[in-house]
Amino acid sequence: MSNNLTNPILLVGVGPMAVAYSEVLKALGQSFVAISRSEASALSFTEKTGVKAISGGVENFLLQNPEDYSHAIVATGVEALAAATKILLQHGVKSILLEKPGAKNIAEIEDLHNYALGRDASIFLAYNRRFYASVLKAKEIIAADGGVLSLNFEFT
Repeated sequence: MSNNLTNPILLVGVGPMAVAYSEVLKALGQSFVAISRSEASALSFTEKTGVKAISGGVENFLLQNPEDYSHAIVATGVEALAAATKILLQHGVKSILLEKPGAKNIAEIEDLHNYALGRDASIFLAYNRRFYASVLKAKEIIAADGGVLSLNFEFT
């Protein structure tokens, strides 16, 4: 993701994963708008992150703010992932980072895939760690050092 976007990234959802994404976006210096369905969730997000979230849902937000948003992160509950993503696609968002598992079932995933193809859009199933500042720095060091020669990692 680039911090040279014309409009901020839309962060759809304000739960624990969205809080983590907000920290990554802040560390990258990337502007974003956090969108919640409920006022209570928006207030909770604001208290945790210091970033004011907007309540009312993504569709309402996009209808009231018809700017051309190019990038979004969808970090809602599983039950709303596919619907929120489809709304973004309908409003012309072309690049979407979709939190895992992406949908409730394979049929929803296939539907989103086909819907995105029809709109010349890209959906990336998220593993947000790839955008952590530490991962970006590691990639930079690896590139400067001539590439990976060996690798060791641990799962905790």
